[in-house]
Amino acid sequence: FKGRLVFVKTYAPVDGRKEITGYIKGRNDEKICLRLKDNNEEIEILYSDIAKARLAIDF
Repeated sequence: FKGRLVFVKTYAPVDGRKEITGYIKGRNDEKICLRLKDNNEEIEILYSDIAKARLAIDF
């Protein structure tokens, strides 16, 4: 799914937000790395912090 757009909800804020939309840059056993859709910033989210995740549609 590398390069796909995803929508992620987290249990606690990550960089000040609990709802994140971004493109999958990579992953490992503990976390996922996303490039945010709105500002191209890269962010890492631990799998244990993710409440819900799904593929999103890019308009």
